[in-house]
Amino acid sequence: MRALRHILLSVTALLLCAHPAVAAESVAAGVSATRARRLASDYVLCYIGGCGGAGEAIAHRAYWEIPIRVGIAGAREGAIWVDRRSGVLSYSGNGPSQPTVSPEELKKALKRTVYSRPKA
Repeated sequence: MRALRHILLSVTALLLCAHPAVAAESVAAGVSATRARRLASDYVLCYIGGCGGAGEAIAHRAYWEIPIRVGIAGAREGAIWVDRRSGVLSYSGNGPSQPTVSPEELKKALKRTVYSRPKA
């Protein structure tokens, strides 16, 4: 299981490096549905973990709602809210509360998650 997690983290890091335009996306232009889902996927990886991932982004006036799907059936387990202007993320779900983070803070957390070595 630990090896699978490291493979997934490595693939995520490679995907982030392969999309330099994503990192340079203008905040003034707002956050697209694709970008919101990508941010939500990174948030799940860094803060929620487990078996699951981000669903399709649902548009609201000021934010994107990205449902979190878990398990084989893909049952909904809360949602991540992404502000459409700033990209700030927060989580609302059945599990323990998680931090509200900016895209920059998420990027730092992702680097820590991807590059942290497992403790023996």
